[in-house]
Amino acid sequence: MDKSNLAWLSRAFKKINPHNDPRIMLIAPDFDESVIRISAYLSLNIELYKYTAVQDEATMQLGIVCEAVEIEPASEKVTIIRSVDDILGYCDDNRIKAEIKKL
Repeated sequence: MDKSNLAWLSRAFKKINPHNDPRIMLIAPDFDESVIRISAYLSLNIELYKYTAVQDEATMQLGIVCEAVEIEPASEKVTIIRSVDDILGYCDDNRIKAEIKKL
């Protein structure tokens, strides 16, 4: 990750540590499932929060209630790369085997 902008920002904002990765917080009324799923695959420190606006009936004051959205870790599928010999051993049809050997 290119941290050159973080170093520049840390000069203006002393609380920013340019050696730490950025942290992203998204706050919205709700999130689509695709946003939650994609967040799991990003290699970023990302947090999602849903909010609800509330009003105290006695004082009529407005406020918000935030709830963290759990991001399930992305399942990493292991891709098995088979050799040509493995594929030929699996195939029963000699005509197909001959075509695979041409590749």
